[in-house]
Amino acid sequence: MARHDLVTPVGNFLEIVSRPFNPWVVWKMDAVKFPVNSVEVYFLAMLFGVIAYCVVSWMTLKAPFNLDRMLHRGIYADPNDHVPAKQHFSFRWLIQRIVGIDHQYSTGDKVIAWSVVCWSLVWHFGVLFLGVLAWNAFSPWSSHAWAVYFFITTIVTAILVGSVSTVWFVVGGVKDSFALFRDLKARIANPDDNGRVEGHVSTVDLARFEQIEKEALAKEPPSPATEVLPENTLP
Repeated sequence: MARHDLVTPVGNFLEIVSRPFNPWVVWKMDAVKFPVNSVEVYFLAMLFGVIAYCVVSWMTLKAPFNLDRMLHRGIYADPNDHVPAKQHFSFRWLIQRIVGIDHQYSTGDKVIAWSVVCWSLVWHFGVLFLGVLAWNAFSPWSSHAWAVYFFITTIVTAILVGSVSTVWFVVGGVKDSFALFRDLKARIANPDDNGRVEGHVSTVDLARFEQIEKEALAKEPPSPATEVLPENTLP
């Protein structure tokens, strides 16, 4: 930026943009470090990604999209799939929806899901953020205490989690590899299962979906505008 004389205009732009958010966000040109930190870059990337997704979707929308067809729901559902009974609203149901647990989760899957939630919400947000924030509000830490904090949270914790994850993935990977070859041996080849997608669905489902749509269309009563009248009958 210095070679192209952009330091001043870019610095002025960043200060104007960040001014409404002072003192939480301060974007000021510095000769040592980049004015926007990594967390802010991460947030901006997510924000502009969501905006781009929505804008492009609205601009390119030509007709309502059949999500049931793509997601195998409604009349397109696989008859061999287990359809769970409709659950009534409850606190347990709400928590499971927030965590992402449904009828397809095994006991091991539920343990993993709850572990991820507890790791992110309880440990990182509750203990490392809120707990440390409350502690420092009454008794500020010294530089040495902060060094110990970051040593534990970034190095010791990473080693412990990495060790558990390594054992988990090795054991699970070996187990799933045997299951993969066992399933491949018993698999019945389908010539339509070639990885291609037509009409936003796999070619494996294309013929079945077309038959479903044909039967659904045949069941619909004809509209008055398209009803065929007998011969020699005035409309």
